[in-house]
Amino acid sequence: MGQHPTGRVEPTGAGTTRRTVLLGCAGMAALGIAGCGDGGEEAVAVPTTAAGWAATRKAPYFIGHRGAGTVVPEHTLESYLQALDWGAPCIEVSTALTKDDVLICMHDLTYDRTTNLRGRVRDQPSSVLETGRVDIPRLGPRWSGDRRPRIPTLEQVLREVGDRAVICLEAKNEAGFEAMIDLVRRMNRTDQVILKLYCRSSRIAAAQEAGFPVFVYADTAQDLRLPGVRGLRKDKDVLVLPGRIGGRQIPEDVLYPARQLGVELWAYPVTRRSEVTVLFGRGFRGFVTPNVGYVAQSVPPLRQDRWAMGALEPGELTPNPYNDAYQLRWDGDALKLDYPNRPSYVTLGQFSPIERAKEGYRLELEVSFDRLPSNPTSHITLAFGHDDDTAYIHREGRTTGYHAVLRADGEMDLFAHRLGGREGQRLAPSLSTPPLSAGEWVTVSLTVTPEEVRWTRVGYPPVTAADRRFRGGYVHVGRSGADGPLSLRRLVVAPNVL
Repeated sequence: MGQHPTGRVEPTGAGTTRRTVLLGCAGMAALGIAGCGDGGEEAVAVPTTAAGWAATRKAPYFIGHRGAGTVVPEHTLESYLQALDWGAPCIEVSTALTKDDVLICMHDLTYDRTTNLRGRVRDQPSSVLETGRVDIPRLGPRWSGDRRPRIPTLEQVLREVGDRAVICLEAKNEAGFEAMIDLVRRMNRTDQVILKLYCRSSRIAAAQEAGFPVFVYADTAQDLRLPGVRGLRKDKDVLVLPGRIGGRQIPEDVLYPARQLGVELWAYPVTRRSEVTVLFGRGFRGFVTPNVGYVAQSVPPLRQDRWAMGALEPGELTPNPYNDAYQLRWDGDALKLDYPNRPSYVTLGQFSPIERAKEGYRLELEVSFDRLPSNPTSHITLAFGHDDDTAYIHREGRTTGYHAVLRADGEMDLFAHRLGGREGQRLAPSLSTPPLSAGEWVTVSLTVTPEEVRWTRVGYPPVTAADRRFRGGYVHVGRSGADGPLSLRRLVVAPNVL
């Protein structure tokens, strides 16, 4: 496969009724599960009918949430095709009905959140699509101005997607349900469609009677007692639950009764590989993800940044990829972190796992405080040596590994941290270097070998620790304080330094 400058992976070829993907093996590799052959990659033929896919899929498997909705503007043709190009066997498509009864692809019933238009979809004719564009600034300037994608109609999507995927199809407004079914039948796509319905919908039984498999989503233990949920068929239907509720993993009092229903469980929206590992162990089989290329490992890690392209990379993860409060910004070849009034970290999943990390690597990066933090002990942090991509935030005890820091006052340190612990373990004496200046670019370098870790501000001696404990391949970068916009550029990873 080749890659477009936008990061979209070019498909290897078009199929007719079947296609070849690597998601089965990629998913198993993400969980450390064997069974993909000597090279870890084995082509798996995936039927593009819902029944054929259900009969052949092997867990874990992945469904494109809003297409590739945290990397490419959601519910656009570009987003759906990107998810397919990354190997998704199934995509989730939401629809809304316009005033003149045209079905468009849209998560909300209003245009306000994701487009340059305003108002309710149902109150306006489809002619507004001529000037309508999907506008989501947090995805980067690559998707701004004239490059903003158009709002597609469902007919366009069914035509362009063709028989490349199974489609989980939802009508967001009640008036659009029958129109959606009619269009699917007219375009001869019935066998490809799974109907997506909320657990309280009155249409679940009717959808089943019409011969469609259903994707029913629910949130609470009370939802699981509803007739539509209790009537799910074990051989055709799926129950979809949030992987997290209230910021925490889905509780057992919701998950246990869901398991007892005997249908396949899918989790949504899954953005990290570590979430797949945990949820797979708790009984989930399908994972609805807006970042298929990263989560399923169908996109290989980078060795140098592409921030000059002005778009999020697969795996470049903020604490909440759907939340505008965690928006990253771009300036030329630099990436900027400045979440309002809070520590600001990003998981560098596009580089992770670093190839053969246990054998050693070198990471070099230029950093700058655009404006100095109010607290001179606030620092730039490089967290590394992690076995998975669980989000890192300084002193929150979420992960095990190392963190290297460069404080605004110039002090440099190396620490180890462990899951559940707020305080880090100092690994070497601090090193004093000159205080940082606002707007000053500083080059820092991290060298990891099997025997030691070296943290360097280029031009000064390193902080060195003879510590062998953690050699995982996931890294994060950010600032510890609540202010001081941080800029990053020219990140390079050179694996296998020995």
